[in-house]
Amino acid sequence: MASDLPITKNPAARYVPWTVGLMMYLASLAAFLFIVGFHFFGSWRHDLLTHVTLEIPKHSLLTSTLSQNDLDTLILKIKDVVQKTPGVTHITVISPQMGQKLLAPLLGDQQIILKNLPLPTLIEIEKNPEILDVSILEASLKKIFPPLRVINHQTHFSKIFILGFSLEVFLLTLMSAFFVTALLTLSFATRTSLLIHKNIIDILSLLGASDAIIAKEFQSNARTMAIRGAGTAYILLLLTALLGFFLFQRHETFSFPFFFLNHLSWTLFLGLLVPLLMGFFMIFSARLSIGRLLKKLDHA
Repeated sequence: MASDLPITKNPAARYVPWTVGLMMYLASLAAFLFIVGFHFFGSWRHDLLTHVTLEIPKHSLLTSTLSQNDLDTLILKIKDVVQKTPGVTHITVISPQMGQKLLAPLLGDQQIILKNLPLPTLIEIEKNPEILDVSILEASLKKIFPPLRVINHQTHFSKIFILGFSLEVFLLTLMSAFFVTALLTLSFATRTSLLIHKNIIDILSLLGASDAIIAKEFQSNARTMAIRGAGTAYILLLLTALLGFFLFQRHETFSFPFFFLNHLSWTLFLGLLVPLLMGFFMIFSARLSIGRLLKKLDHA
């Protein structure tokens, strides 16, 4: 039967596995970016919604005249008010000295800047966003120390939340577009091959070959193209991963191997499963398409 139906020699389908593989590869990249972005923005969104920062400026009309003991007493009063506020779960005080230690790795050789940098005292509050009313807390703290600044991260970064959601929707749309393109490419190649070999199919039908036998040959060819496409996608993904390791293995601010190994979870495996899932879906779709078209050719 394979010699009677030279479908593997169809020049129109020569580049189909490469095209399908490229679409699978791009869909996998979009899936990876979506999953990483979903985790990143989700974790960041949670942190911003559950944290409030209090800033006690070092240089103000009130703090500039305070001694260190008076400043410590002020901080204790503020902590006492915060701890008694409903919805507060944890408090962390970050002194100017601790702030210098946190900034030191970022400045590198410019450590001298820290000596003259007027870092404020920060009080990091972890809260239950459904219970704590930030405006009430701010009003209570202003009575104790008017220059105090309350930083509500939820308000300041609301636009970034919208940007992150828009990016996730865009990546999902992009992934869907690549999937549909690969599906249509394989479907078009299969239907074209059936129409090209219509005369041979008619002769085989007259000789007694059933539609099931003929369809099996075309389904096998579609399955081969889908498997080759998935193989091409996995090779491109492997090359992309190796390139990422090579470019960022010694990067100072971002280590691709460290990020990949420490954030590897079952969700990232969904990105690796994209070519496989697309291949199975395309094979199933091609099977249905071949069956319908053979029935149309029989009635033509």
